[in-house]
Amino acid sequence: MKTLIVGLGFGQLYKKIYESMGAEIITVDADQSKNPDFVEITTAIEAHPQFDTAHICTPNRTHFALAKKLSGHSKIVFIEKPGVQNVAQWTALTHDKKTKYVMTKNNQYRDNIGEMANLGHKMSNIELNWKNNNRIPSPGSWFTNKHLAFGGVSRDLLPHMLSLLIVLSPTDYALYNVIDKRVEQRYRLEDCTDTDYGKVKEDGIYDVDDNVYLKLVGPNNVIKINTAWRTDEDDDIAVHMYKGEIKFRTYPLGLCPEEAYKSMIENHIKNLNNEEFWKEQNQQDLFIHTVLENAI
Repeated sequence: MKTLIVGLGFGQLYKKIYESMGAEIITVDADQSKNPDFVEITTAIEAHPQFDTAHICTPNRTHFALAKKLSGHSKIVFIEKPGVQNVAQWTALTHDKKTKYVMTKNNQYRDNIGEMANLGHKMSNIELNWKNNNRIPSPGSWFTNKHLAFGGVSRDLLPHMLSLLIVLSPTDYALYNVIDKRVEQRYRLEDCTDTDYGKVKEDGIYDVDDNVYLKLVGPNNVIKINTAWRTDEDDDIAVHMYKGEIKFRTYPLGLCPEEAYKSMIENHIKNLNNEEFWKEQNQQDLFIHTVLENAI
């Protein structure tokens, strides 16, 4: 197996996973200090025209252009959340007949996801919370620059929560409608003296949402999604399930385990020629892109 990893920030995780799988790994990053095989994708493709998988782990604004360059050069292209900028771009990619594109939905491969899915349709209310005490990713970097990221926590943590909504309502997730929302920027760059994720770039830009709340109503229940990079309160990273007003079960989440990423990769490779699988993946990715585009 041969894989291409574009972006050696988060891409280091995939490099480690593929090393454990015994794959041939080609890396691309513009930062030569990260010791990539190539500093840009065109020369990488010229030297290695065919891959089994490719991973795009670069700033959000670059995803679409990089994905298009990989058309016909990789059987599967995994694009880190939030995918691309809008539904039109995602539709353009998935109409490609030479390469299969998918947004990474690693949280769907957690060990306890089956148990959550079995309970989900029985609950009247569900809260999907990813609220951090102080985990703004590298304030002042591209993560907090709307021009480069298209948004803040709405393009970072919200896609994860929407992928969990899909698992909890696998047959009718597309019927959920947003009936209430709150999209806020509560902090400024000067408020960020430190962070649990990366480091503060004091001369950078911070112009994105950092707290987002969505309330969605579906055929069987109400799902509330709370995402926040920073709250100055204790972390609440969990799925809370309710029967009426009574909390029935809580599933702590925490950072997604490495094994979930590996399972995701292996499952997509196994289903390479399963057209029903890819049809469902595209429907899920379109749902996530549609919510992001219409609600935020």
